[in-house]
Amino acid sequence: MSEVPSVSVICPSYNHGRHVGDFLRSMLAQTDPRWELIIIDDASTDDNVSKISLFADSRIKVIVRAHNRGVTAGMNEGVALSCADLVAFIASDDVAHPRYVERVLAAFANSPSAIAAYVELDRMGLDGASMGEPCT
Repeated sequence: MSEVPSVSVICPSYNHGRHVGDFLRSMLAQTDPRWELIIIDDASTDDNVSKISLFADSRIKVIVRAHNRGVTAGMNEGVALSCADLVAFIASDDVAHPRYVERVLAAFANSPSAIAAYVELDRMGLDGASMGEPCT
């Protein structure tokens, strides 16, 4: 990686082999490339790690644990490994909007004293269709 990323996206992951490809494609489709992704696989017993390994990108770091330690430990480990000033958390069964990173960075640029930001959540079914009103 030639420059320090602007945001470290931390992604604890456990047995999301069915969904992790969609998540990774959504990260690779970001309009702003100034991110790193740290995936902490929490000793998955499905094909999660093999699915993740299909996505080669210098911004993606994968840590595979031998023993399950839980989502909070994964989040803490990801933060410890992060390089950016900003940290975001996302689950590996989520799909990020193409402008997710762009909008997070803009929110902090527009409000320099902010210490946190959140995004709207649109619940989707397995078929990718919206399941109703977005959650905030």
